[in-house]
Amino acid sequence: MSNIIAFSKNLVYGVGGAERSLVEELKKVGPTDNVTLASVQGVKSFNAHKLKLELPANFNIAAFQPRILINRFFFNEYLLNRDTIRAFITSECSDFDELWAQNLWAPVAINSFSKRTVYFARDENFLNVRPNYFSGIKRYAKKFYDCLDSPGFITYCKDNRLAIESADEVIANSKFMAKEIKDRFGRVAKVQYPFIDPDRLKKAFADVVDNIPPEQKGIVLLGDSKIKGVDIVKKLADDLPLEKFYIFSRAVEEPLRAKNICYMPWVRSPEHAFKYAKLVVMPSICQEAYGRVAAESLALGIPCVVNNIGGLPEAVNYEEPLVARSYQDFKVKVRKILKDVY
Repeated sequence: MSNIIAFSKNLVYGVGGAERSLVEELKKVGPTDNVTLASVQGVKSFNAHKLKLELPANFNIAAFQPRILINRFFFNEYLLNRDTIRAFITSECSDFDELWAQNLWAPVAINSFSKRTVYFARDENFLNVRPNYFSGIKRYAKKFYDCLDSPGFITYCKDNRLAIESADEVIANSKFMAKEIKDRFGRVAKVQYPFIDPDRLKKAFADVVDNIPPEQKGIVLLGDSKIKGVDIVKKLADDLPLEKFYIFSRAVEEPLRAKNICYMPWVRSPEHAFKYAKLVVMPSICQEAYGRVAAESLALGIPCVVNNIGGLPEAVNYEEPLVARSYQDFKVKVRKILKDVY
C-alpha cells in the first residue's frame, strides 16, 4: 500500500485543467492506497473558493496555511511562502511514501521531501521561461511587472532546475513538453497524456446537453486571457456576427453579453461549458503544454480548432482540419466546420 501526498496551491479547486488532470491521475492509484491532497484552503483569486472539485470520498484533505497570498505577483508569492512550504513538507508530510507535485509551488516541495517524488510538468512556467506576449504600451507594462516579480522568478528558476534534476520521476503531459525538458534541462521525462474518462464525461454531458436549445449554441472558449487567445476570439466574433460566442471567465460571476459574445462564469466540470458548443476553440498564443479542453471536446464529438503551438496539435491528434497556422487559417477552418456540420 502506498501513502501518497499530492501538493499544489489550488489542487482542490477546478480553476484549470492542471488541477483536474492531477486529481484524475490520483483516482487511478490502487484501491488500498492512501491519497491526501494538500493545498491552500479558501483561495479567493479567480473565484476559486466557489469551484471546489468533487473528490472521491476516500481522498483526504490537508490544509496548507501560506504565509501570504499575492494574487498578481505569482513568483514573489512563491518566494514569500518558500520557507513555509518547506516547513510544511518536512514536518507534516514525513509519514508519506510519495510526493506528487505540480505548478508554481512545486519546486520547493519536491526539494524538501526525503522520499520518492513525482514532478508533473503542466505548463510553460515549468520550462523557466517568462515570455511577453503583449505589444505596444502593454508590452512595456509587462516588462515593468516582470522586473517587480524578478526576485521570486530568479529563486523559482533555481529551485525548479534542482527539482527537475533530483525528482525520481518527471512526467510531461505531451511530447512537446518532454522534448523541451530534454533540450533545456537534459532530463528525460515520461510522456503521459492527461487521463480522461470518456464514459464518465459522456454520461455527465448527456445529463446537461439538452438544457440548451440548438439555436442558442455557438463557439466556446474556456479562458478570457490574452495568452488563451481571447483577442482572436473577439476578432472572430466581429467577422462572424451571426454566430454566438461563449467565453468562460474566472472573473465573471453572472452572464454578461457584449454584442454576439456572452461572458460566462467559470465551471468546475467541462460538460457545463461544452453544452453550449457547436464548436470549441483553443487559439492560445502561449506554448500550451497540452490541450485538455480540446481532448475532452473531441471525446464528446465536438470539433475543436487549435493554434499550431506547443502541445495543442497533439491534443487534436494532429488532424489538419483542426490545426490553424494563422488567424486567416483559423477563420477558414472554423467556417468550414460550421458549414459542414451545421
